[in-house]
Amino acid sequence: AIASQPTDVAKMVTELLAEYFTSQRLAVADQEAVLEEMQESGEIYWKGKFNEPGQSFYFRIESEHYLYELLQSGLWSVSTEYAANHIHSSFRDLTSDWDHDRLSEHVMDYHDHDSTGKWLEVRANKKPWQGTVLLVPGSGGIKPWTHRWARFLAENGFAVKILNSFGPRGYKHRLDVGWGKATEHQASDIAQAIARGQRSSKSKQLYVMGFSMGAYSILKASAKNKAVFDSGKLLAGTVLFYPMCSDFVGSKGHKSILIIGAEKDTRSPVEECKRMLDMSPLKAEQYLKILKGSTHGFDIEEFAKSTTVEADDGTLHEMVYSEKNHKLSKQIVLDFLLGKKIAF
Repeated sequence: AIASQPTDVAKMVTELLAEYFTSQRLAVADQEAVLEEMQESGEIYWKGKFNEPGQSFYFRIESEHYLYELLQSGLWSVSTEYAANHIHSSFRDLTSDWDHDRLSEHVMDYHDHDSTGKWLEVRANKKPWQGTVLLVPGSGGIKPWTHRWARFLAENGFAVKILNSFGPRGYKHRLDVGWGKATEHQASDIAQAIARGQRSSKSKQLYVMGFSMGAYSILKASAKNKAVFDSGKLLAGTVLFYPMCSDFVGSKGHKSILIIGAEKDTRSPVEECKRMLDMSPLKAEQYLKILKGSTHGFDIEEFAKSTTVEADDGTLHEMVYSEKNHKLSKQIVLDFLLGKKIAF
């Protein structure tokens, strides 16, 4: 507790909280009561260096009812090529904010995430627990839209593990190493994660979900790691957003598979996924949902204005956000994961 800290620490923390309340003009009914509780029972946690300019650190004070956090960006999953150069701070009344973690939400939405670990975990925040989803991002790595999907799943009872194959290997985008190597890295990590999940007693509640290159890597993992995918301990479900299906005929390791394609996708033509499923030896429930009028990346809000991207072969492809189809795809994914009937 603050009160049990050395005098200089207790003084610093008290002054910090008082300054925060003053500068932010928070609508806290009784600031003195908050300060008193923090001083009497607030626990202090920190990591990093406070006394060196440009260094990253995280600091928090938590009591039974209140939480104060201070983050100087550049630490852990907040990556930057510059020194930590600005502060984030947050105050929460844990009894009345409906578990709205504003600091985490801001960091997820406005900062790139290239952590030093292969998996970023998002806890399910709704009961009952529905299972675990392995979330595999596209060729640009972990982006704000990756975290928005993770939060959506968490809000509906799923624990989420976001695959970070690039950062630990020293690059940020598949363009840095090429399509072949980037998908090889993702496929290897996917197979290892599924093998670990299958050894768990809850393996029947394990799902995998990928986007674009990440979806391709899931197919690549199942094609190259048959000992894992054909072990008899099947994934509960596989979700693929606009994957490149041309190289595959599938594997038995998918109990149930949903492909969400875009009608106007020139990057990953949906016809190739139709062909793959027609030729597949999969002993699985197979669903292909084609969203009319949509392009590759239709679920990415950052593409509200039409954007042109260049593929490895130099061809150009349009990507544009569709609010209607994004909303529809979220409902389709949720129905699929929960075992509900999907409307076609």
